Amino acid sequence: WAHYCTLIGVPKGNRLMMEAKLRFAEGNFGLAKNLATSAIVEEGDSLTMLNLLGQCYQKLRQDQAALRCFAEAQKLSPLNIQRLTTAAEIFVEIGDEQRGQKILSQAQRLDGAAEVITATEVKIAIATGHVDVAKKKIEHLKDLSQVISYLNGLGVTHAKEGNYAKSFEIYDKT
Repeated sequence: WAHYCTLIGVPKGNRLMMEAKLRFAEGNFGLAKNLATSAIVEEGDSLTMLNLLGQCYQKLRQDQAALRCFAEAQKLSPLNIQRLTTAAEIFVEIGDEQRGQKILSQAQRLDGAAEVITATEVKIAIATGHVDVAKKKIEHLKDLSQVISYLNGLGVTHAKEGNYAKSFEIYDKT
């Protein structure tokens, strides 16, 4: 398909961007990260590529790099609730609960009733051990798939790191 894109005149940066998105969707986060980086080098900072690169880093558990990408994307588009909630989750996961809560507050000021904010509140409550708060908030969610996916990923990550007790604790709480 790269040859076809060349024939019809698709710019190299756009080809790299499409390839990066495809590889991300396939779950090949390392290759997607490399392609997104190349697309940024080729085309300059793009909101789409910065978000994708941040998501790649997040999937690869390179939290600091993910936060840098989201911060750059936030400069280009400061009113993105999804990116704010993702950053809040990452800060809480790396132990900076105060900063995570501050960023979540920014998202709440934009649209406190958004489902993604409630889902993030549940994730943060569980991650910080406030299970009772999570149970109250979870009742207001229409779709639990985000929370379940997050918790499963968190449990798997702890297990891969050899922290089985923490992994079992996460599954027991949920």
